[in-house]
Amino acid sequence: QYEHLGHQPGQRPGAEGIDPVLATDHGRMVARLRPPGDLAATGVHSSGTKNPMTEPRDALCIALDGSDRDWILATARTLAPEVGWLKIGLEAFTAHGPRLAAEVADLGARLFLDLKLHDIPNTVAEAAQAATGLGVDFFDVHAAGGEEMMRAAVEASREEAERLDLQPPRILAITVLTSMSSTVDEVLA
Repeated sequence: QYEHLGHQPGQRPGAEGIDPVLATDHGRMVARLRPPGDLAATGVHSSGTKNPMTEPRDALCIALDGSDRDWILATARTLAPEVGWLKIGLEAFTAHGPRLAAEVADLGARLFLDLKLHDIPNTVAEAAQAATGLGVDFFDVHAAGGEEMMRAAVEASREEAERLDLQPPRILAITVLTSMSSTVDEVLA
């Protein structure tokens, strides 16, 4: 079950059958693009997955980057009713921890926790479980951690969501950082 992990091994983002999902601006996610295939037309994927972008506001994700807690919360409060997604990255999360993520998640917009989890499978599974418990709607792992690590994250997240009676968050596997000089082919080889 790799639908939440971005793409199959050997495929590049944008390859046949793989729609780009996120737009970036120098490493910051700024917008969610069109959903893949039949999601765009019907609102429901043939697998039964609901389209997460049914309203125009859902196409916009605001990066709450930085470490100024007051600015992050003020911006989140102001924009949560207007946008579909708010993103908390590593700097904000490291400075203010899970409490900040939970506060932002409670404001109404969906939350993308952008930490690019990458460690041994058990550690990433625990972090995925914790992220799910915060109420995030989307988080990422770094694919360089390997298939076992990614599977552990997906399974732990699903189990925690089921335990809490929540919808499991979507999980994105990051393959290449924008700051890397290697090409996707070199990294995946």
